[in-house]
Amino acid sequence: ARIMTMHGSKGLEFPIVILLGLDSAGGGARGGAVVQFDKDKNSVEVAFSKDFRTPGYDALDEGEKRHSEAEAVRLAYVAATRARDHLYVSLYHRAGADGAPKDDVIAGRIEGMADRLPHSKADLSGAGALPMGVGAASEGAARADDYDIDAWRATRAAAIGRSAAALAVTATRVARNAGEQPDDWGDIEDKEAEPDDERPWLAGRGGTAMGSAVHATLQSALEMMAPDLPLADGADLRGLVAGYAAEIGRLADRHAAYYGVSDAGEVKRLAGDALAHEAVGRALRARRRWSEISVAAPLEVDGREVALEGIIDLLYETDDGELVILDYKTDDVRNAADIRRKRSRYRYQGACYAYAVARATGKRVKAVQFLFIRRAREGDGLQEVDFRALLGELPRLAGGA
Repeated sequence: ARIMTMHGSKGLEFPIVILLGLDSAGGGARGGAVVQFDKDKNSVEVAFSKDFRTPGYDALDEGEKRHSEAEAVRLAYVAATRARDHLYVSLYHRAGADGAPKDDVIAGRIEGMADRLPHSKADLSGAGALPMGVGAASEGAARADDYDIDAWRATRAAAIGRSAAALAVTATRVARNAGEQPDDWGDIEDKEAEPDDERPWLAGRGGTAMGSAVHATLQSALEMMAPDLPLADGADLRGLVAGYAAEIGRLADRHAAYYGVSDAGEVKRLAGDALAHEAVGRALRARRRWSEISVAAPLEVDGREVALEGIIDLLYETDDGELVILDYKTDDVRNAADIRRKRSRYRYQGACYAYAVARATGKRVKAVQFLFIRRAREGDGLQEVDFRALLGELPRLAGGA
């Protein structure tokens, strides 16, 4: 048996579904000032209390309530259509003041319209009751007091513990868990934020404003350059990038403005340095490459399976069929000591990527590389990590999520 939210059940199917929780009216009293935005009139309505509100607030709030009610009905429909063979619906709810079904909750609405539903019984008082059986058929039935309450409580507590445990853990979280000091958290670039449908170029990208703008510019630039790829052996990588300089500049302006970065020129410079680096050049010469790709694979953690997830900046396949992972970093690194410290922080993130890619594709990961873009023009900007020695530590670190 699985206990799921209505949202969590989307796209799934089960032989039997028991639908509960239709007795809630939702919403409820809200403390403090409440602000409603009217997009049609381009105005703002505010309620400070029941008796102190702007003139248009009530009408706008009523529309918001109708929207919420419609969303609740849509969710209930999603849940009800998850059943393949049998659907059981709990109509439990508190009756109205006159004893009639309440019409402000879905359960009450269903009960109130039962006599109008096709193939249903007008009297639902016993429609869902399971027959107890008589005679020999009921000899094995358990009595209400014929069980171990302590064992039941222990089983229940264990089930609650399992349901509360994380079902997925990100590569960033694992890297943060590996930090020796709490301050180390700030050194790990957060890449696994939720994607935004209005900003598809982000692909779940988090981190600093500058880092987000640079990553978004790189992703858009690689998509723009796709018709000229793969780059032929011996072709001039810097010449290719220079040919797209104007377009890269416009992309940098766009993403810098979106993220509130005042120095769009710096975004363009960093993106150009990354694209012109030979590590990216090797990816552009590969026959198969993937930019900003999400990966996930099961990982055994404390006797249960969780999904290890991550977002890889650039992944490509070598001529011998092996995979190389290349991740951009926009950290402020100024010398060799900074590079070593940052590489140490990120190596667990790289190990997560390697594990997930190998598990998901069945292919061998040849290398995990980090390109520290601010040192791209120096000899130490590209760093390769020995991820294989870290794979055995991932379950322990993921368990601390």
